[in-house]
Amino acid sequence: MIERRVQRSEKPAEAARLFLSHLAAQGACKAIAVATDHGLLLTGVGEGVDLDWLAAVASIGPEAPRFVEEAAGEPLSAFSLRIGGHAVHVATVGAPLDAAACGAGLKRICAPLFDWAA
Repeated sequence: MIERRVQRSEKPAEAARLFLSHLAAQGACKAIAVATDHGLLLTGVGEGVDLDWLAAVASIGPEAPRFVEEAAGEPLSAFSLRIGGHAVHVATVGAPLDAAACGAGLKRICAPLFDWAA
């Protein structure tokens, strides 16, 4: 069987960043940030957007676009999911992501980051 992924990492944070880079390239997102409830950036990708700021916005959850309509001249979208019983928030600048596909990938990749809380 041929490995479909060219770049991979055993480190969850780096693997998540590679996954997000792939999603951004496929979906024409300018930036993606994954954040905790407190706005801490877990991982993210993108140029021309402050990822720490985007993580803070992401922590608002799905209501974030009501407060921040645009970032870097592009529309903002957001969704939330649970990983290991913890709320995680994702915000994008540019085209929105498929929340189900992104969430499934992040749950699989990031589960080890939340093992300490189990």
